[in-house]
Amino acid sequence: MTENTWPSPEDGIPLEDLVHRHIYKIRSRNLFVGVWNETTQGFIGIRLKFASKYLDTEYEWNTGGSSGTAYALGDTGDIVPDDIPMRQRLDSVCSETNRKVVFTTPVASGGKGWVYADDNEPIIGTPRSVPNTALFELLTPYDDKFTAEYAKQTELKFKR
Repeated sequence: MTENTWPSPEDGIPLEDLVHRHIYKIRSRNLFVGVWNETTQGFIGIRLKFASKYLDTEYEWNTGGSSGTAYALGDTGDIVPDDIPMRQRLDSVCSETNRKVVFTTPVASGGKGWVYADDNEPIIGTPRSVPNTALFELLTPYDDKFTAEYAKQTELKFKR
């Protein structure tokens, strides 16, 4: 077996050097690429789970507590444009009408629950979140590249 070359958090870019909206090669439980969001102190990246890919957030290693699982290994030099929101999902919409919806007070507490944002009337369908497709598409080539690099590194590491 070859020597262990897995980078540790100490090999990563220090927290104070991370730049908002920059795209990084990262190590975490579930992500290989992430855009740094200084507001949340996390990386938004593409996660694969049960054969589905979607945007997810993993928090920086040094942010305290047990929730920090990610650290940056390198800055790609690319930045997420300002017109792309720094969120995994965008607004919620009605499954029947595609109109924007918001949640108010629960029906069980005397409220209306989910209502249309424009007229405050109860929705006729069910709410569904809208994925941030622009961010997902921007990160996909990086995710493909870094996932392939990880697969190759893992294959070499465990070859006998």
